[in-house]
Amino acid sequence: MHSTHERKNDHLAICLNEKVEYYSENSSFASFMFEHDALPELDFDAIDLSTEFLGKKLKAPFIIGAMTGGTQQAQKINERLSLVAEKTGIALALGSQ
Repeated sequence: MHSTHERKNDHLAICLNEKVEYYSENSSFASFMFEHDALPELDFDAIDLSTEFLGKKLKAPFIIGAMTGGTQQAQKINERLSLVAEKTGIALALGSQ
């Protein structure tokens, strides 16, 4: 029987090394073709995506999903995710606390 530590590392390995995305020819978007339209006339610096969430100002309304802890590999991933969140001004959700 795997320990919790081994199970968490196995889960990380599967997500990092195997194709885990879901795709189906029968999905609702499979039958649509979208035409690319780059919109070069827009001033992207004039677009403000900032918002406030739980009293905190965010640069964009995005939240990096919660990660798990309990292993050294998960700690490294969480540290990197927190650096990305800080640098980009978006939120980072916490896992089980």
